[in-house]
Amino acid sequence: MTVIKFENVSKKYKLYSRGGLYLRDRVTHALQRLNPFNGTQHPALGTQHSLERDFLALKDVSFGITRGESVGFIGRNGAGKSTILKLLAGVTKASLGQVGVKGKVAALIEVGAGFHPELTGRENIYLNGSILGMKKAEMDMCFDSIVSFAELENFIDTPVKHYSSGMYVRLGFAVAAHTNPDIFLIDEVLAVGDEGFQRKCLDMLSAHKAAGKTMILVSHQLNRIEEVCERCIYLKEGQIAYDGTTAKAISQYRSDLTMNRQGAHSSSGGSGDEARILQVLFHNQNEGTIPTVNSGQDLVVEIYYFAPYTIQNPVFGIAIYGPQGELVTGFNTMTKSFSIKSIEGEGSIFCRMPNLPLLSGSYGLVAQIHNLSDTTTYDRQLYRFNVEGMHHRTHGLVALNEGWSCDGEFEQPVGFARDSRTVCQKDQL
Repeated sequence: MTVIKFENVSKKYKLYSRGGLYLRDRVTHALQRLNPFNGTQHPALGTQHSLERDFLALKDVSFGITRGESVGFIGRNGAGKSTILKLLAGVTKASLGQVGVKGKVAALIEVGAGFHPELTGRENIYLNGSILGMKKAEMDMCFDSIVSFAELENFIDTPVKHYSSGMYVRLGFAVAAHTNPDIFLIDEVLAVGDEGFQRKCLDMLSAHKAAGKTMILVSHQLNRIEEVCERCIYLKEGQIAYDGTTAKAISQYRSDLTMNRQGAHSSSGGSGDEARILQVLFHNQNEGTIPTVNSGQDLVVEIYYFAPYTIQNPVFGIAIYGPQGELVTGFNTMTKSFSIKSIEGEGSIFCRMPNLPLLSGSYGLVAQIHNLSDTTTYDRQLYRFNVEGMHHRTHGLVALNEGWSCDGEFEQPVGFARDSRTVCQKDQL
């Protein structure tokens, strides 16, 4: 039985070149559309430029998925994968065509969405479950299983604002996975938690699959697609480039990437993006992948890349920018004389930042791959991340682990010579 049906579906978004988000911009835009000189030279008004343009995220897409199928969607960023999930979840509607879905849907896209930080884990289970369409009787029945799955027995009555990032994500996944849907929509959430918890998630999905549930998986991790899905749809620029077996879909995707890179390389004399950054993930050493970075704790940044052919002596770099776009710091593998002989195919490189000193706020991280002489940039990607936590200061961007002393004596020697100047007197508490 067909449970998902796309018939000639197109999805159009409005892209604004300037403004467009506020009421005044909408009014201005409406007036410009009424202006007969819009887009032409008017003797009094000058040239008028439209505030928006159309972008087709999906173009005449058709496919069907039967009950019990596990289907992966792959493709480059902007190919339309997440748009398809949003259409299936009912978050947005198609501009053209028909989308049909039969059965209850669970969208494992942003696990933990809807959690209230002041409420306990127990209270949030019921709150989030109701948002996901569960009745109280259903939540009562699976409550113990949710807590056990999330491994939070000792913390279930603690407000979630005190949870670590890993605890928060585990609880969100556990609630969503227990909604007993007919169709699972999964977007890059199989990277939550540590390796043991990831395996537990995969085992649960395998059990649902064996029970005849339908799985829709979107991921840049092609090995995960191969593990979960028998069928795969490769999207390219909003259209279906291939629909068939997972192995053939991935093979064609990689082949297209190789041809694109080689074409750019030959036409630009080697200045194309031969290697590509597929994703940047944030980890801590205890909880695995984390959605929010904790200030003052160790952070591990994983740069997940794909190189269609052997690239000798690549250099990976990271730059961090503050909330206003100001550069905080920048470094690369050469900074620590970390030499990489070559890369080819899919892989990851990790960068550890001990005791992250960033203050709370929103930051940008630019990951880059370039050649040894820094004459060719293969790829550069910007990722946003939020820092929460431990440093409660209001000025600047970093918190140094400073210490103060009146006599120049510190718990850890700093190795400097004191002169004979009078020192301060420390108050006695």
